[in-house]
Amino acid sequence: MAALFGKPKTIDPRQALEIIHYVAKPVPDVAEMPDVAHLKNLDNTTRANLLRRLYLDLEPRAVKHATGTWADEAALRRDIVEKFKLKKLIPDGFTVLFLPRSAQLFWLFRKLVEELWDRAEWAAPEVQSILAETAKDTPLEEMHIVSDAGWQAAFQAFEKVDEASREQTIISTFQQVLDKAYREFVKQYGESRARIALEEAARALNEDFGMLEVIPQVMQTLPKGVLEEERISFASREELQETVMRQMQELRGKNMALAAEAKQLHETIRRLEESKDQAEAMTRAQQDFIQVVMHQFRTPLAALRWQAEALIDTASEHPEMEDLGTNAEVIRQRSAFLVGQLENIFDLLALQSGDYAIHPEDIDLSRPMSSICTEFKKEAERQSILLECKSDQAPMVHADADAVLRVLRILLTNAINYTEPEGSVTVSHEVVTRSGGEQEARVHVQDTGIGIRPDDRPKLFTKFFRAKNAVHRVADGAGIALFIAKRIIELHGGRMWADSPGEGEGATFSFSLPLGQGDPLAEKSSGAASASSGAAVAKAPEPEKPKAAAPAPQATPTPAPKPPVAPPPSPEPSVAAPKKPEPAPQP
Repeated sequence: MAALFGKPKTIDPRQALEIIHYVAKPVPDVAEMPDVAHLKNLDNTTRANLLRRLYLDLEPRAVKHATGTWADEAALRRDIVEKFKLKKLIPDGFTVLFLPRSAQLFWLFRKLVEELWDRAEWAAPEVQSILAETAKDTPLEEMHIVSDAGWQAAFQAFEKVDEASREQTIISTFQQVLDKAYREFVKQYGESRARIALEEAARALNEDFGMLEVIPQVMQTLPKGVLEEERISFASREELQETVMRQMQELRGKNMALAAEAKQLHETIRRLEESKDQAEAMTRAQQDFIQVVMHQFRTPLAALRWQAEALIDTASEHPEMEDLGTNAEVIRQRSAFLVGQLENIFDLLALQSGDYAIHPEDIDLSRPMSSICTEFKKEAERQSILLECKSDQAPMVHADADAVLRVLRILLTNAINYTEPEGSVTVSHEVVTRSGGEQEARVHVQDTGIGIRPDDRPKLFTKFFRAKNAVHRVADGAGIALFIAKRIIELHGGRMWADSPGEGEGATFSFSLPLGQGDPLAEKSSGAASASSGAAVAKAPEPEKPKAAAPAPQATPTPAPKPPVAPPPSPEPSVAAPKKPEPAPQP
C-alpha cells in the first residue's frame, strides 16, 4: 500500500519527541526515551505508531502526577495542541490524537479504505474508478490521483466545509466509498472473503485507535453483516436506547401477532377435535351399518346360493333342464360375489380403523389348509381345474385360525378365477430357516393362470388395484382382497409376496407365519428336510421377493360363507372335474 499511496506527511521527529518529553516531565521513573536519530531512521508509519504508544503510556500518569495542571487527558491534549501549534497538521498515526473530531474521522476512514483496497490487491486505476463513481460532487472529488498529495487535497477540501456539517459530510462520503469498495470486493472474491477482509481491517483499526471518541462513528458505517455482533459495543448511549426501544416495539408487535396466532391455533385445534369426534362417530355408524347390511344380506344370499347349487345338481341329472342349470349357475356366481364383496368391505374398514382383531394361538397349519381345499373342491370341479392340497405333516404355527383361513380363501379364489380350465392350483407348505437363524412356516398357493406382468408387480398389494389381464379375465371386482390378505398376515408378524415368470406363466402367492412354541419341526437342524411329500424343512435365505414384489393381480375373493375350522378330513389329493364354460366372478 505504501507504493500505491505514498508516504504520508507527518510531524517533524524532533517536534514529536519534544511532545513526548513534555508529557514525561512530571512522571517519575520514566523509561529510556528514543533519540531523534533513532526516530529519523524509522519509516513514517512505524515512527507514528511508536510515538503514539509512548504518549498513551505516559498520558494518564502525567495527569495523575501533575496535580492541578491538567484536569484530565482531554485537557492535556488541548494544552499540547496550543503549545506545539498542531491545528494545521495533516493527521498521521500520532498527531491524530490531538486533532479535531473531523480530522480524526478523515484519518480513520482513510486508514480503513486503504486497508481494504490493499487486501483486495487493487491497482491505482481500480481505486480511482471507485472514487470517481462515489466521490462525485463531494470534497473527496479533489483527490484527482490516489496518492499522499491527493489525500492532502481532499482533506483541505473537507476543511472548507461548514464546521456544523463537516463531520456528517465526511461520514456520508466515506460510507459511499466503503460500500462501493465492499461490493466490488464481493464480486471479485465472494462475500465470505470480502467480509473477513473488512472485519480484520476494522478490528485492526479499533485496536490501534479505539481510544478516539469518533471510532464508534466509523464502525457504525460498516456494511450490513460486517462485525454485526460487535458493532453494538460502538453504539452511543442514545443509539443503544433507540435500538432497545425499537426492538421492544417490534417484540410487542410480534407478541401480539403470536397471541393472535395462538388464539387462532387453539380455535383450529378445537374445530379439529370436534371434526375428529364427528369422523369417529361417522366411522362407528358406518361400521354398524355395514354389520347390519352384512347380517341382512349374507343369510339370504347364502340361502340363494345353496338353492342355486341344488338346482345345478338337479339340472346335471336331467339333460332337458340344461337351461335351468345355466341360469342357476349365474345366480350362484352372483350371490357368491356379493357375499365376498360385503366381507371385503367390512374387513377393509376394520383394518383401516384398527378394529380388526386377531387372537393368535398355537394351531396345526394342516387344519386351515385342508379345510380350504375341501371348501373349494366343488368350485375347482366346476372350473375344470386340478386342485392339489399338500397339507400333511404341516407344522404348528402361532396364528389365528379364522384369519389364516380368510387369507387362504382370498388366495384360492384368485388362483381358481384366474386359471384357465385344465389348469392346476397347488397349496403347499414348508418350514424355512431365515438368514438370522429364525425358523418360520411358509404357505404357497401356486397356479398355472394368467401370471403377473412386471409393470404390475409394485402395485399388487395396493388398494383398488386390478391388473389389465385380471380385468379381462374377470370383469367384476374391487381390487381390495390382496390388500386385506397382506395386512392380516402382517398383523401376525409375517410377510406376503408373489413370484411369477411373467404374463401367462402362472403365479405363486406366499406368506409366512411364526412357528408355534415347541413345534418339533422348529427344533430340527436348519439343513434337514422332511421326507414327506407334503412338507419340507430347508435352510434358505429370505424369500427372494420381486422388486416392489407383490402378488399377482388378482380379484377379490369369496366363493362361499366362511365355514368353521374343524379337524380336517383326509388331505385332498387331486380333484378334477368336467369343464364348465364360465368362471365365477369374484371380488
